[in-house]
Amino acid sequence: MTRDRSIEQVILIEDVLLMIVALLLAHLVHGRLVGALGLKPPVDTREYAYLLLLYLPTWVFAAARLGIHLHSTLTGPRTQVVRLVLRTQVWGVAAIAVILVAAQTPLNRSLIGIFVVLSTLMLLAAKAVQRRWVTRHRGASRVLLVGEAPDEIAAEM
Repeated sequence: MTRDRSIEQVILIEDVLLMIVALLLAHLVHGRLVGALGLKPPVDTREYAYLLLLYLPTWVFAAARLGIHLHSTLTGPRTQVVRLVLRTQVWGVAAIAVILVAAQTPLNRSLIGIFVVLSTLMLLAAKAVQRRWVTRHRGASRVLLVGEAPDEIAAEM
């Protein structure tokens, strides 16, 4: 395993742990907002096992497929990182929708909304920190292309 590959795997594991923390934080925030905004009381924490069992593998699949943990993504344009994070979150929301429809679990929609917003913001903040860390750890390089090069090669550089 190359050094870059091991760093990318650590970043993906960090992202998964961040999603678990975001779910726990969303549960706490939702519990505090229940009285203030008149939201439905949260369901038992054990009910969220369904959410993690389907959401996390789907999210990890989308994250790995879209490459939000890759060096080339993290050191690329910031708009690309944001776009890929949002696309990964859409995959996660689709997994949540499957849970709600197929499994008929009693999850609160307000809690899910809080989780999606909170996890997206936390993930974007984490990507900013990871970007700085990867750039410093790996070193950024600049390339000058002279002559004509296919768009794929220019984008890879």
